[in-house]
Amino acid sequence: MAEQDRGTGVLTVPYATMPLGIQDTLAGRTQLVILAVPPPPAHQERRAASARRELRGRVPGYEEVPAISESVPGFELVGWFLVVAPTGTPNEIVLRVNREMDRILKDPDTVQRLRGLGFFTEGAETPEAVAEAIRADTAKWGGIVKEIGIQPE
Repeated sequence: MAEQDRGTGVLTVPYATMPLGIQDTLAGRTQLVILAVPPPPAHQERRAASARRELRGRVPGYEEVPAISESVPGFELVGWFLVVAPTGTPNEIVLRVNREMDRILKDPDTVQRLRGLGFFTEGAETPEAVAEAIRADTAKWGGIVKEIGIQPE
C-alpha cells in the first residue's frame, strides 16, 4: 500500500544506525521510526509470555506495543530471508534443503537464539509458498514504485 493510500505523506530518512533514528524521533525532529526489533529485556520476556497467545500480530516480547496495522488497517511490513538455489537445481535437492531448513528453524534452541537477535520464525515455508510470496511482493512493491515514481539511480 502506498503512503498516498493512507494520506500519510511519509518521507523516508535513511539513517546509518538505528539509535540516530530513535534520537531524532524522541527529539521531535521526525514523527516515527521503523526499526528492526531488538530483543526484549529478560524481565519483559517473562511478563509477556502469557500475553503472546492472545495478541497475534504483535511482536513477541513487545505485546504492549500496538502493531501499525492496528492504527493503519491493511499496513504490513514484513522482512524475510531466503535460501535459494540456481535455476535447474534438481527438485529433490530443493526439497531436501527445505526439509532441513524447516527442521533447523523449528529447533527450540535455534528459535531462542534467533529470538534473542530479534528474528521470529515458525519454520521454513514450502518452495511453492516462497515462489508465491516473491510473486506477490514483486507485484505489490513494483506497483508502489511505479505509483510514486521512483526511478533507479
